[in-house]
Amino acid sequence: MGLIKRVLNVEEIRKIWMACDVFRDGQTSYGSFIQMLFWTAQRRNEIALMQRGEIDLEKPCYTIPDWRNKSARSHGVPLSPQAIRIITQLLDHRYDHIFPDSHADFSIYDHKRGVKTHKYTTLDQPMDGWSKLKNHLDKLSGVTDWTHHDIGRRVGTDLAELGVPRLTISRVLNHKESGVTSIYDRHGYFKENLAVLQLWGRRLDQILNPLSGDNVVLLPSRALKFTFGPD
Repeated sequence: MGLIKRVLNVEEIRKIWMACDVFRDGQTSYGSFIQMLFWTAQRRNEIALMQRGEIDLEKPCYTIPDWRNKSARSHGVPLSPQAIRIITQLLDHRYDHIFPDSHADFSIYDHKRGVKTHKYTTLDQPMDGWSKLKNHLDKLSGVTDWTHHDIGRRVGTDLAELGVPRLTISRVLNHKESGVTSIYDRHGYFKENLAVLQLWGRRLDQILNPLSGDNVVLLPSRALKFTFGPD
């Protein structure tokens, strides 16, 4: 069976989000991790390996070093206000990794209540055990047959509908560029990417809170040329 490739619909996003809010499996921050994937549109491992020394809340930016980036170059991920809220909460812990791993030391079966409880230890290393965590989230949300990569596909689809140029979407998603132009073009496009992720943040807020009355306006072609440059 090949990889599942699909675009999460609005109702599925809401169900997954609600499950993330109530996700409890020991001391894991998996729920916050999934929400960060939505806000940043980056790959699973690029967020899972995030460390406090790579975060600049004043810029605001998360810098993925070249040796850890699939595109083999340093990449600055702009942080929307929504992403900053998640990171700020997790910076309170004493670990270098923003999304640390956790393991069960032992389990105790409560015969009176008929439930098993676990004692967990949090480790300062990247989150692991993806299948178990994802299966738990699927049960909580009722949404199955999707992958972490499908989140980025949804972000890219919405940005295209909002009028963002394809090349700009590719840069936001941290796809590797090819051709001679990419060799000589060393402009980081940070401001452009930040504007796009802020646009996506408003769109995601609209999806999660459909009764808020906020509208995300399509970008006019003139604004695209001014803000993002030609595609």
